[in-house]
Amino acid sequence: LAFKARPAAKFVAINKWNGKSNTLGLSYEVPKVTLKAPKAALTPDGGAAVFTGTNLLELTEVRIGETVIAEGGTSGWASNAAGTALTVPIPTQTAGTKSVAVTVRSDYIELRPVAVKIAVPKPRIATAAKTVPAAGGTVELTGTNLSTVSSVSLNGTPLATSAWTRATDNAKITVTLPARPSSARVPAQTLLVTNKWDVKSNAVKVSYLAG
Repeated sequence: LAFKARPAAKFVAINKWNGKSNTLGLSYEVPKVTLKAPKAALTPDGGAAVFTGTNLLELTEVRIGETVIAEGGTSGWASNAAGTALTVPIPTQTAGTKSVAVTVRSDYIELRPVAVKIAVPKPRIATAAKTVPAAGGTVELTGTNLSTVSSVSLNGTPLATSAWTRATDNAKITVTLPARPSSARVPAQTLLVTNKWDVKSNAVKVSYLAG
């Protein structure tokens, strides 16, 4: 959608004898606004989407879907001083949302909507202790996307929240395992984590040492 630009201006010089010069035309240049979506996807929790582009200081309106977003403040959109970056706050999305359309306009043009990807991050356990004492003990799980983990399961059964803790930097989860069952043969125990969107991680095996 384009808007009509200002018409070209025309200049004529007139001398003191009322003689007119040739006409000089001067056209207004309309700033070319471009917008490119961020490569990284946001989670359904939303957050700040940072777009790149040109002449973004010319923007007069930003919409998410059909909703106009306020400019400035702690929850509004903003362009950087160079007009090359635009930050738009994306609200929380419902489960299953794949993308959010963002549309911008200036005084002269409205660009086509640009999609911000929405994806649920899958937790992944990279390393874990291979063994635990027969009397029980702690196992440290390290990996990625652990910040939204909501439960830890042992052999398919969720553990009590008091049995595991997450480090403040979200890079490690410490799980307390109970004492070894008294049966003669105890198979390796299976640990995995689940995030708040019910996405499960890979499973890791932990064996009890002989008592």
